[in-house]
Amino acid sequence: MEIIKGNTMNFKEIRATSEYLSDNNCCTVVASSIAFNTPFKEMQNFFFNEMGRKRNKGIRFETKQVEKVAKKFGYKITLHKTREFKNNGFLTPNNCNQYLDRGTYLLGCRGHVLAFKNGIVEDWTQGRKHYINRIWKVEEIVKSSQNSFNDFINSL
Repeated sequence: MEIIKGNTMNFKEIRATSEYLSDNNCCTVVASSIAFNTPFKEMQNFFFNEMGRKRNKGIRFETKQVEKVAKKFGYKITLHKTREFKNNGFLTPNNCNQYLDRGTYLLGCRGHVLAFKNGIVEDWTQGRKHYINRIWKVEEIVKSSQNSFNDFINSL
């Protein structure tokens, strides 16, 4: 499967696609599409073909699965504890922009995953008070020019 990096994905654009409209319980696909900056249809096909997801069925999304998606699309993830960001009270989609640094995150709630990108909750839970119990920081792996040079030399 060829990986196509496109424009920054967002929830509003994704929910207008025919692929989204013909699929339910696809929060992991939506969040991954946004966090890993990959078109929804491509991410949906990856989840069907590589992750074992069935149409209209959710999929368990723990660190092992997040790492698999990140590796495939050229990203790395770091798991954080919610208490690293908020000492009293709960971290929720309603208040996470006050506590998380700029950047891209996958946030897990009980039975749900959402994307948080540059201060914006990209999900239907925006403004809601669902308890966030998992935080994965998502960062693109950037190859250095030295690595590219070494790859070139090794290919000769």
